[in-house]
Parts: sequence; C-alpha cells; structure tokens
Amino acid sequence: MRALGCRAMAALGALALVACACGVPTTGSPRALERSEIPQLAPTSTTTPPPSSDLPFTVVWLTSSNTPAPAIRYAPEQANRIDNALGVLLGTPPEGFLTAIPVATRLNSVNPNPAITPTSEPSEPITVDLSNGFQETSGPDELLAVEQVVFTIACNLPQAIPHLSVNFEVGGNPLEVPVNGSPVARPVTPADYQFVDGDCTPTS
Repeated sequence: MRALGCRAMAALGALALVACACGVPTTGSPRALERSEIPQLAPTSTTTPPPSSDLPFTVVWLTSSNTPAPAIRYAPEQANRIDNALGVLLGTPPEGFLTAIPVATRLNSVNPNPAITPTSEPSEPITVDLSNGFQETSGPDELLAVEQVVFTIACNLPQAIPHLSVNFEVGGNPLEVPVNGSPVARPVTPADYQFVDGDCTPTS
C-alpha cells in the first residue's frame, strides 16, 4: 500500500507541474483567462505578390449589376500582350467578379497583337478571332460580352482609345456584334459602348 501511495503522490505531483506549465491555476476557483494571457498567433498571408519583373495588365470583368469591373493582373514582359489579357478574360473570373462571355469560348488569334504599353497604338483595327462558343450568348449578355472584350483591349492601350476599333470573327469568319440593339458588320469602338475613362479604374 505504501508503494502504491508513493506512486499516486508522484503522479499527482507531475499533474501539478503540467498544470503550472500550461498556465492553469493550481489554487483557488477556476477563472477565465484575460485577453492579455491568450497567446496571439502571427497573421499569415494568403496572397503571393507577383515577381518584381512582371508587368501589369487590365482585365474587365463585370459587377453583379453588370457594370465594368476592371482588375489588375500581372505577366512577364515577353507575354504582356493583348492576346494574354484576352486569354485571362476568357477564363474563370475571380471571386466577386462575373462575366457574360460563355465558358466554352476560346481565343483563336489576335491580329495585330500589340504589346501592352502606355504608348502602343495599332495603325489598323484589331481583329479578335474567337471559337464557336462565343455565339452561345444572346440578348443583353451578348452586348456585355462584346463590351468586355472591347474594354479589355481599350484599357490596355490607353493611347489608342480615341481611334481604337475591333473586328470580331468566329473561326475566321466575320461576326456581326450588337451596337445600340442592332447587329453591325463593321469594326466597333469603345465609344459604341459608352466607354468612359472610369471604366479602366481597377476595382481589385
């Protein structure tokens, strides 16, 4: 019995030491820990900054009220061209943004395909050739989808906005797109969609 009692006493002593080490009071009534006594965890970041050599470009998604929602993204200098910006536009929008462009749409080509710089000014209309998936939209969504493409190009070529125009094709064939509710077979401009400078102001 004495040996058992000693072992029990030792066990109780060990428990007391653990309690003290954990900050649990060993005397008196239980109490809530003060805020200052609670260990604080260091905050962690969930975003990774882009490499310092990457350059910004703009993608125009939509808000829940179907207004333009420009956002800044980054790409290496050699990839920072209009086709890259449009390729990102045709992908899945990030959380909080919407798109009217059908998910099946793919980019076939952009010609010419200028670099994204403040001074780029193409001397001819930019022709955007898309896959058949682009024709899956209709009505108001069709106008919004065209607007997203035109605004994304315009926001990345600010010097060219006054005389910028965009041709749409599907599979190499000219595509009529809506302007003021009616389809047109000509190159369209940012002004056709009531573009204003604020449409390029990033929201994210």
